[in-house]
Amino acid sequence: MLWALRATLGANSTILCGITVGRYAFVGAGAVVTKDVPDYGLVMGNPARLAGWMCRCGVNLGLNGVNGAKVTCASCGVSYRMEKDELTPEP
Repeated sequence: MLWALRATLGANSTILCGITVGRYAFVGAGAVVTKDVPDYGLVMGNPARLAGWMCRCGVNLGLNGVNGAKVTCASCGVSYRMEKDELTPEP
């Protein structure tokens, strides 16, 4: 199931059947996605690998993926928390 609500798919990217692309995820140009992409995830390459995390406004958060880490987007001010290898916005 392709879940591309507000996701960004780069030119010539390939998404295999049955793969889920999370909300606000970014897929780099030419990437071959063979595994599910988490919400806010940035994937690149062939095969695509998680390369970072993106804000819903489109700015790279520069987060290294350490559980418990917090980050605030420099552009829009939304705060995020990394827990259980998932990035979620804080209320």
